[in-house]
Amino acid sequence: MGIPGCGKSVLVTGFGPFPGVPVNPSEAAVNRMAEHHIRRNDVAFRVLPTAYRQADAEILAAIGQIKPAVVLLTGFDRHARGLRLETRAANAVDPQLPDALGVRARGSTVDPDAPATLAATHSPERMASALATTSAPWAFSHDAGRYLCNYIFFRVLRFAQHNDHAFRAAFVHIPPLRDAMRAGDGNVSAGCGGGTAHPLSLPLLDRALAALIDDALVAAGEKT
Repeated sequence: MGIPGCGKSVLVTGFGPFPGVPVNPSEAAVNRMAEHHIRRNDVAFRVLPTAYRQADAEILAAIGQIKPAVVLLTGFDRHARGLRLETRAANAVDPQLPDALGVRARGSTVDPDAPATLAATHSPERMASALATTSAPWAFSHDAGRYLCNYIFFRVLRFAQHNDHAFRAAFVHIPPLRDAMRAGDGNVSAGCGGGTAHPLSLPLLDRALAALIDDALVAAGEKT
């Protein structure tokens, strides 16, 4: 049967600022996509705080309220050179890294009763095919890190396993943008290595995310 939705077929999220990144490109990207899709009633957008407890509560509440068929999570990776399509989330977190509120994770696992990894359930290969129409640079990634991006991705995948409402989930990391580097925005390009070319421009990022959202809407109507 098709994956049930309740008005909104796709939920797209980004993250707010965090230590070292006062302007998060994923937040800006999600806000631009929200404006672009303002007249659509089948896509919802949320910006999550980069804080463990708050982000966890907000994303699970949003899924419960919206009941999306596909959850498309996005975050920022300052070391990436293109879009990174995460194939899995790890049951691991770095307790030494504080969130935006200065809070550190308790322990080194996301869920002590869960497997070591959980695979993305909205196909990364499918997303790659959608991106092929945009010329945006991308790569598969098998390591979503040990910070909030990986933590929330794992929590969402785990939630799907124990929730009556079936949905698929995927995570896309956004790299520093060429436009930001040209403007000398150290907040966005910090840690990426001076002088290294970043092929993803702001317009190209928007086209890529729009393609991923459109494809997720198609997937939302397909049979499992």
